[in-house]
Amino acid sequence: MDECDDKKDMWTPEDDAESDESGEFQFSNNQKLDLCAALVRSGDWKAAQKILDRFPGHWIGSHMPLNKAICDLLHFLIEPLYANDASLPSTLLKRRKKPAQPELFEGAEDNKTLDVQQASDFSSLGRQVLPITGYLGPFLSSDVILIVKLCRICSVYLAETTNRKTWPDPVYQAIFNMLDESILPSLSMIPANCCLAEEIWKLVRHLPYDHRYRLYGQWKHLSCQNEPALLRKRTVILSRTKAVMKRLSKENVKQLGRHLGKLSHCNPGVIFDFMLHNIQMFTNLITPVVDSLKYVSSLGYDVLAFCLIEALASDKTKANSSEMGGNLHALSTFTGALCKKYQFDLAGILQYILNQLKAGRSEDLLILQEVIHQMTGLDPYEEMTDEQLEAASGGEILLQEGGYYAQIRNARRNANRLKEALIENKVIMPLVFLMAQQRDAILYLDDPERHVKTAGRLYDQCQGTLVQFITFLSLQLSREEMQAQCFSIDQMMSEYFVPADTAFCLFRNLFLQKVARLFEAASEKSAEGDKAAPGNK
Repeated sequence: MDECDDKKDMWTPEDDAESDESGEFQFSNNQKLDLCAALVRSGDWKAAQKILDRFPGHWIGSHMPLNKAICDLLHFLIEPLYANDASLPSTLLKRRKKPAQPELFEGAEDNKTLDVQQASDFSSLGRQVLPITGYLGPFLSSDVILIVKLCRICSVYLAETTNRKTWPDPVYQAIFNMLDESILPSLSMIPANCCLAEEIWKLVRHLPYDHRYRLYGQWKHLSCQNEPALLRKRTVILSRTKAVMKRLSKENVKQLGRHLGKLSHCNPGVIFDFMLHNIQMFTNLITPVVDSLKYVSSLGYDVLAFCLIEALASDKTKANSSEMGGNLHALSTFTGALCKKYQFDLAGILQYILNQLKAGRSEDLLILQEVIHQMTGLDPYEEMTDEQLEAASGGEILLQEGGYYAQIRNARRNANRLKEALIENKVIMPLVFLMAQQRDAILYLDDPERHVKTAGRLYDQCQGTLVQFITFLSLQLSREEMQAQCFSIDQMMSEYFVPADTAFCLFRNLFLQKVARLFEAASEKSAEGDKAAPGNK
């Protein structure tokens, strides 16, 4: 009996075909929408637009004749720009079939009388064409090819303007609105399509992380509020996720991970929220869940980073609860394991840690501690043994092999990725300064009613994370990179009020390198003098 129930609860991609309903019965006698469809097919977009503006929301997009007419119009309008600027290989451009013109304006004379002309440049695309997609909303999902074309055209524009640093501009805003109103909600309506998710990611990756996270937040929380079709899809995906998560274990992680990956292609926010909730309740699920995320798309990993930050931020509401420590520890462990195994943008997580330090919340340093430990192999030690202290006074090899139990030689790729993320987002010095200042603030400026043991634990954690972070910098950054990132000792102590021990600890590696260079120069000079001495005699 249980096996039969399991088979009923298990999801397969074919189930999506059974669950879709056309809803055509709503519009069987709606002559207004039929009139709009006829106007769009005839090329009179402005007249159709006046009628469409009177309908609420994206309701008109579910009328299939009108939906198809608008999609055909969009295909026709973007054709010149797509043929020239879609960055497709020449072999594909030769074999590509051009879209047929709508039936009622095939003649050259009629094309001149169109209310909306074909987009010849990106300016006309953002001003005339992209706003039309807002009328379809999530029902743009009826034409996947059109979504792919729009993503390819817009990604070319964003790649060019990002290099010139000239955005935001009207075209950028039009692309952002199209993603918010149409493309991302449409992805939720389409059955598992990883190729479409990757095409959308090629467009979204050009946006700053804060703009991306705003899109994800509205996609997850606001898009389904006034759209019954999206709400129904969300409920179906959540029920299937629960059915898969019930059976997830180390033994079947490969099989069920594929199911979770297919579910995450269309609605990742709902799935990851449920996963993170289960992780906080059952910490033994961390390893299976991390392994099951192998089949998630690039867009899914970025949405997962956003959901993870949301979960960490919402945990602050439990500051007075005994559950907070366990939840934060579980999420920190999951974050470290996730950063180690998969590649995604770390800018949001690093900025979140920085913002929490600005707010005086040193508890979230546990996240940074786990990320450094998992990605570099450096263990933080609040209480070091005598052997570890002796190893810390040696060179690089003794420091790596004897001072830390984890082997950091096998973590060079992840360590370089973390170093590049820190340098690119310019958070190295802010993290050092805030950790050093927060360490002293725990004793003198924080809650005076805090228990002594709690204050001592936070102080040790802050000190251990600071030493761990500086050790990581000394091992991974070259002399030139360290000099480019660090301020002078006088500037750090006088302008930024960094404690002297932190400033000199940060410069310790530079001092050692300078002493080594002076020793080598003196050795070479003495060797040259020894060679010249017999000749002089």
